Amino acid sequence: MAEEHPLKVKLVTRGYYTHEGRPIIMAILRPYMQRNVRNGVPFVNRKSYWLDGGLEANACDTVTMLLMMIKMMVTSCPQGYCHHDYYIVPLVNPDGYEYARLYDSSWVKNRQPNFILSRQGGRCDGVRINYNFPPNETFSLYGSPDPCSLFFRGEHTVTTREAGAIIKFKMTIPNLALATTFITHKTPYLLWPKDYSSEQIPEYANYKTVAYKARVAMNGIAGFSGPAITPYHWLSPQSGTEMGYGYVQRGDAFSFTFGVPQCVRNATIGQRAANYGRGLAAMVDATADIAPDSVIPSR
Repeated sequence: MAEEHPLKVKLVTRGYYTHEGRPIIMAILRPYMQRNVRNGVPFVNRKSYWLDGGLEANACDTVTMLLMMIKMMVTSCPQGYCHHDYYIVPLVNPDGYEYARLYDSSWVKNRQPNFILSRQGGRCDGVRINYNFPPNETFSLYGSPDPCSLFFRGEHTVTTREAGAIIKFKMTIPNLALATTFITHKTPYLLWPKDYSSEQIPEYANYKTVAYKARVAMNGIAGFSGPAITPYHWLSPQSGTEMGYGYVQRGDAFSFTFGVPQCVRNATIGQRAANYGRGLAAMVDATADIAPDSVIPSR
């Protein structure tokens, strides 16, 4: 895709690699770019949008969906959404992905060594990437300190190269309006902060409005039901998530998590990508209608 459309797609790693040496690749999409434009006028305050997936090793559907969204945005960008910049990391955990694909389809962590043996004598390697993010104050509230657990959060924040890369990628994005992370879940959800506490955030009403519009846009299309919308803690309290860190550190942007079922009956991956694309488009529209100073958290 980048070779066919070099003006619209740029792939970057910025030197970020996994423990096993695989690059963590971010695709920068500029669907508005055209060759030989005469008398072009600069677009002031162009907004940016972030999407990522593949944090769990076996989350192949989120990876495939994001790859298809990249293709759709580059080759057939919907009118009204082509003047934005999009930053997409479809596969945050390439080491775990390859391990799950080749050896163990139930694997969810990355593949960095922990040098701990299980009771059965095997190695307890890997960290659950989505539980490895700051802030330090809440990091240890949930997840597991046990390296042998599927929910192992790491010894401390950002012990994974993958979480470090995502943080550095995100913090450099100009005019970020919305950041959305795709994770695997048995039922569809659209989650917002807080992840670790039932405390209602000051921006609760704005977040709920954005989520509701996404649900309406996705509901009933090709047999889909719109995702349940709720704060993250209602689903399962969890600290150290990418969404939670984004909420704290990028207060100028909305931060959401989509829970994506691995399999949906009678729906192709292309249909699912298109439907999540409708939800994201509704979220883009909704965030554009909210004044910037009402997005910035009062914290």
